[in-house]
Amino acid sequence: KLNYRYISGLYVDDANSDKTDAYGLTNITVGMDMTLNKFNILISGGVNNLTDERYVGFVNINSVSGRFYEAGIPRNYFGTIKLGYHF
Repeated sequence: KLNYRYISGLYVDDANSDKTDAYGLTNITVGMDMTLNKFNILISGGVNNLTDERYVGFVNINSVSGRFYEAGIPRNYFGTIKLGYHF
C-alpha cells in the first residue's frame, strides 16, 4: 500500500503573518497474509516518510518561554507479525 499526504503551510502567530512551509509525506507498507490449518499469519513491514522529508511537526505558539518548533518524525521503519487462531 502506498500512501501520500500533503499538508499545507500553517500559520504560527496570532496575526497570521508567519507560516510554516507546506510538505508531503510518502509512506509504504507491504505484507503477506497466510493460513496454516487453523492459524492465520499476517507479516508486514514498511517505511514512513520514505523521502526523509524535513518538516515542522509541531508549533507551540503561546509558550511561556516563547514560540518554538518541533521537527517532524524522520524516515522510520516498522514491522509487524499478527497471529490468529480460528476455533
